[in-house]
Amino acid sequence: VEARADAAGQRALDEYLRLHPKKENRWVSGHWSPGESLDAAFLMWRAHEEPHEDWRRQQLRQVTMARRVAWVSPAPVLADGLEAVAGTGVAGYERFLEAIARHRAALEERLRALYPLDPVNASGRDEEARARLAAVMVDPSTVPAFDHRPAGLGEAAAGAGPSLVVLAAWNLVLFLAAVVAVVRYDVR
Repeated sequence: VEARADAAGQRALDEYLRLHPKKENRWVSGHWSPGESLDAAFLMWRAHEEPHEDWRRQQLRQVTMARRVAWVSPAPVLADGLEAVAGTGVAGYERFLEAIARHRAALEERLRALYPLDPVNASGRDEEARARLAAVMVDPSTVPAFDHRPAGLGEAAAGAGPSLVVLAAWNLVLFLAAVVAVVRYDVR
């Protein structure tokens, strides 16, 4: 995954340099630093993260499928239902990751609003630009707060619904099997 991510980041940088061939834009450390193009850094970061996101989505699909296959036993059904109510299962994890993605987008938007230099073209070793960048003071209260709330009661109940139905079906099947066993038992 990391090799694909590095290759994707390099392709994004190559495309950026093709579109913005200014000499100063060629100076890229791989991690943004003063004097580098802000847009190039964000572009490389997004391209680098995409293979990781693909891998994460694949892992979540596999985990979800394995958990559904395990529903042939009542114990995993109960565990899935309890996780849905508590908000700690796969769905809760996905909600958490979505909150992280929203927070990253908000941070990027805030950074772009504060950035005093040209976000497209790098300033290179321009001391005046570095001084303007160093002069930017960020009030911590203006930084977007991370906002992740657990699922509400309605969403938790809806998430636990399929587990409850399967659990009720398991109870019905086992109850009927017990009744049949008692009725067929010869007491003589």
